[in-house]
Amino acid sequence: MKKFGFVLLTFLIVSIFIISCSDNPVKSEGSDGELINAFVLCEGNFNSTNASLWSINSDHSAINGPIYWDPAVNPLGDTGQSLKIHNNKLYIVMNNSNTIEIADISDGFQYENTIEVPFAGPRDIEIIDNIAYISCWYLNGILLVDLSTQTFIDTLMVDGLPEDLLYFNDKLYASITMNSNWTSADKVIAIDVSGAEPVITETFTVVSGPGQLLGYQSDLYVASTYYDDNWNTYAGNSRINLQTGQVSKMDFGINFQFGADLTLLNDKIYRVYNGGACPVTESLTMDTLNQIGHYNNIYSMASNNDLLYFGLSDYIAPDNITIVNQNGTELANFQVGACPGAFAFYNEN
Repeated sequence: MKKFGFVLLTFLIVSIFIISCSDNPVKSEGSDGELINAFVLCEGNFNSTNASLWSINSDHSAINGPIYWDPAVNPLGDTGQSLKIHNNKLYIVMNNSNTIEIADISDGFQYENTIEVPFAGPRDIEIIDNIAYISCWYLNGILLVDLSTQTFIDTLMVDGLPEDLLYFNDKLYASITMNSNWTSADKVIAIDVSGAEPVITETFTVVSGPGQLLGYQSDLYVASTYYDDNWNTYAGNSRINLQTGQVSKMDFGINFQFGADLTLLNDKIYRVYNGGACPVTESLTMDTLNQIGHYNNIYSMASNNDLLYFGLSDYIAPDNITIVNQNGTELANFQVGACPGAFAFYNEN
């Protein structure tokens, strides 16, 4: 979900708007016959059409891309925001192009269709019972799409700009990162999607600027980033106990060392911090003694099968993906397009 601080700054300057998981898909083969382990979406540069999609093979020995879309002659679009694998299809959220690109990945990679979401500003996608829930800044709402017919069926209006979506323990959760006037918000909402229409059932107050959500056991973790009038960066962590509704918060104040991403690795919650991935402690502070990796320019982070994937960026292509084990040993490093910001993994089990 990269990276709304940079995007928001761009928005205000020029006055225009602009992690992912898998649902038990079958591994796909790339054009060279190699089994694909992961897809990587490079956001590209805002107000440009240089977003790109890449795939990494299962033994991490090679990367392939850009896949299908060529930024020079057949561009994927402007600002690749997020990825989702569901039922052997890949869904790509294109924020500033206002589209959802769909590909069949059951046997290689085959472009299937484009869903247009004009003037919506889509951010994230979660899929439940073949209904896509798409957070949209321009709508101040969550758009519902029936994927069987690829038709719009509803819009759940929310109080602010919804960012990350997570289906966890039979409820859909959404972080409300900003208010409708683009000031920092501090809410996470719980949505019951079991009925004929989605219903907001609970609202939790967290550290301002909530972004990525991560569920573990009975807790929901929230990574926050927000800004003051001088564009100083603030960061915080929150944890919502979903059984009691209690919210624990740690606001670190002005702090430029945090990244936006959370991940779960060996029953520990990690967040990008201090140029690596650091465990989040019980008190929501950062455990730098057990940090994994040391880099100067982490743009994104994800994990899969005990490995960490870092997207490294200076905002100009080529950028890099590096894969490390739990000891921080680098296993692979690949050049990719500008701003690698989202990952989608096949289930290795």
